[in-house]
Amino acid sequence: VLLRAGRVAEALGDAFLRFADEERVRTWRRWIDETVAWSREHSAVALVVVKEKNLLTVYRNGREVRSCAADLGSNNLAQKYRQGDQATPEGRYKVKQIKDRGHTRYYRALLLDYPTAEDLRRIKTAKEAGIVPSNAAPGALIEIHGQGGRGEDWTNGCVAVTNQQMDELFRLVRVGTPVTIVGGDGSNGSFSSVAERLKRER
Repeated sequence: VLLRAGRVAEALGDAFLRFADEERVRTWRRWIDETVAWSREHSAVALVVVKEKNLLTVYRNGREVRSCAADLGSNNLAQKYRQGDQATPEGRYKVKQIKDRGHTRYYRALLLDYPTAEDLRRIKTAKEAGIVPSNAAPGALIEIHGQGGRGEDWTNGCVAVTNQQMDELFRLVRVGTPVTIVGGDGSNGSFSSVAERLKRER
């Protein structure tokens, strides 16, 4: 039992350390910067989700216009690798379909184009490295949807906000709207602070 507990603790430590990996954080920051730049250049709306802050931010014309708390996948520490892992994916996506009431279990929803070609390449590499079983499916139906505001991570990998916030997103978002999801932005995050402490201890 102690050995198993030690392995769990080590795995959790490795999961936290993702948020202190300098190259990964630089990539996440670049994704955010490029998304905001796209919003400015196209005079359009773009969304950014920062997982470790449980934060969804709306940019319009390159400027932040709204931000709200977001409930995420119950396995929020992890990057998504397979169907059923309860992790919210990290990557650059677009709204693929807008689902009004009656077309989703969760009030209203914005369906994302997960998995992208980049997701599939990443998952293939993970399978080749033995991180993911070779027969694992990547999952699908990742949405930004309503019935959130619970103050906990409970979804199967989606991003949930309150119904009132979904109504506002419906007024702003179109099919094709960019949605960038990152683990963190390198500043004042709940996971990155733990990760920095773990780095010092190891």
